[in-house]
Parts: sequence; structure tokens; C-alpha cells
Amino acid sequence: MRRVQVFFLLFAILSLIHVFCSSHGITRIGGTSIKNTFVDSLESMAPGYSNFIKDVHRSTLEKKPVDVPDVPPYPIGGFNSIKKNLHYPKTAKQNNIRGRVLVYVTIDSSGEIIKTKILKKLGYGCEEAALSTLKQVKFVPAYLDNKRVEGALAIPFDFN
Repeated sequence: MRRVQVFFLLFAILSLIHVFCSSHGITRIGGTSIKNTFVDSLESMAPGYSNFIKDVHRSTLEKKPVDVPDVPPYPIGGFNSIKKNLHYPKTAKQNNIRGRVLVYVTIDSSGEIIKTKILKKLGYGCEEAALSTLKQVKFVPAYLDNKRVEGALAIPFDFN
């Protein structure tokens, strides 16, 4: 039992080191790939676990670092302009529905919405009202190193 606990503790430590190196663009140490060093270290600690390790960390090992924009996208006129254009659905009002719809929006480099995803629902037409309001909004795109880039943000729609 103790060996398993030590293995998972070392597994966690090496995972953190790998994530740190990947996020800082470090791909090699002393001419050896970080990926190979990570898997070889775990294999030496627990022979036979390398396939398990490769399967569990395949997505982590293969992910590319994500660039976070210097300036996130934002609606022209601010978030208050979105609130002003939001219409409370009649069915939601009749059923005294109150709460928040949360919409994740992806904005392309020209400021157009290219994808939406409802993260939190209320029902009674509230999601449709939120999406309808978003269709009317123009956005300033995200910027990274003074260049327009694709960006995303979550926008709350309060129905009270």
C-alpha cells in the first residue's frame, strides 16, 4: 500500500514539473525531450506502469500552450449596453423565473461572434433571449502583442 502512495505522490510531483515546463515553453532538458524524461522517470519508479502513464497523460503531454490575450474581447458600448437590450421573456415573467443565464462566447479577430455555448440555463425562453441579444452586439476583438486575435469570454445575463 505504501508503495502505491509513494508512486502517486511522485507522479503528482512529476506532473506538476511537466506542466510548468510545458507552460513556459521548455521542451528539452539536457538534449532530452521533457515527454521522454517524464515517462522514463515514472517507468523507473514503477515498472510496468508506463502504458498507464502514457494513456492518462496523453492529452496533457500533447497539448499546446494557450496564449492568453493581453486585452480580452469586449462589447462595444460596454456590458451595460447588453443589459439594456435584454428582453425578459413573457413565459419567464409569468412563471416568476429569476436567475442568471451564462453564455460563453468566442469572438474572432474581426470582432464577430463565431461560437456560443450556454453554460448555465434557466429555461422559459431565457437562453433564447440571451442569444437574441448577443446577435445585436458588436465586439472589439482580443489583442495579443498588438495584433487582433480570437478570444472568448463568459457573459452573464440576469433575469430579475
